[in-house]
Amino acid sequence: IEDCPKLEELPKDMLVNKSAFIFNCSKLKNYPKLLPEVENITSFNTGVFELPDNIKSVGSITIDRSPNITHLPNSLQEVEILHLAGCPNLTTIPKHLKVWDLVVFKCPKLIIPDEVIERSEEVWVDGEYIKTYTNEIN
Repeated sequence: IEDCPKLEELPKDMLVNKSAFIFNCSKLKNYPKLLPEVENITSFNTGVFELPDNIKSVGSITIDRSPNITHLPNSLQEVEILHLAGCPNLTTIPKHLKVWDLVVFKCPKLIIPDEVIERSEEVWVDGEYIKTYTNEIN
């Protein structure tokens, strides 16, 4: 779904089974229901408040310029690539989350749990590479 600035809601029965891409839908408040086999979630410049709480494992999640999102669902257990940018109200990600590659940019309220950093291979925060789980920035 792309360039729908007036779109506020998606149909409640809409299902996504592989990839969900939503771009420039700044009034959109809800995300479609994602089936367990979803591989990619990309949300850019949306008004979405939260991702569906039924996702557990996904290949990649990119959330960029989504000012309303405050947290990632607690059901989320594993993401290969997680990129979060321009989410000024995002405060939490699940402590149990396993992420291979985590990139965070301009999410000033986000506190990344030490457990998540420890399990990740690469963590970048605001352009700085974090090498240890003790939150030291090199």
